[in-house]
Amino acid sequence: MMKQWQFTKSGVPRDVLTLVDVPIPITSADDEVLVKISHVSLNAAFTYRLMAYYGVFSPLGALLGRPAVPEMDFSGIVCD
Repeated sequence: MMKQWQFTKSGVPRDVLTLVDVPIPITSADDEVLVKISHVSLNAAFTYRLMAYYGVFSPLGALLGRPAVPEMDFSGIVCD
């Protein structure tokens, strides 16, 4: 299992982000890699998107109530 930040609605990050345990993904295609993330950044650009500051909230899946993951900045090592 691994930790993952998720959200399903727009709002202030501290109110809508939750830290959950999810299964470690597996790579299934030759053009995919698995990256072990060591650091993530919840920067201003993501915060504005999360709060729909520009009138746009993304990703679409979160609008439909499916968990979405902050995806803008991260660092790690390729492990598979």
